[in-house]
Amino acid sequence: MAAGTLWFAYENATHRPVVAKDYVLEVNKGDSFADISAKLIDAGIVVKPFWFKVIAYREKVQNKLKAGEYELPTGSTMPQIIALLA
Repeated sequence: MAAGTLWFAYENATHRPVVAKDYVLEVNKGDSFADISAKLIDAGIVVKPFWFKVIAYREKVQNKLKAGEYELPTGSTMPQIIALLA
């Protein structure tokens, strides 16, 4: 049962849109996953920090997130946000 719950949470985290309206995210040099997650959450973007990090590790980009200004379009998912940042 726990495995099913975990799988459901993972699928939800990877496929559910989290950006309700277009948003410009500014990532500063040295920002950590926690910093980026906090900026997204403060902007009302519903990311789950644990899954945000898991997805980055799965995509092997955990050390490749770049500083800059990123336009997050409405309907973006967590994997799409991570792809933009890498």
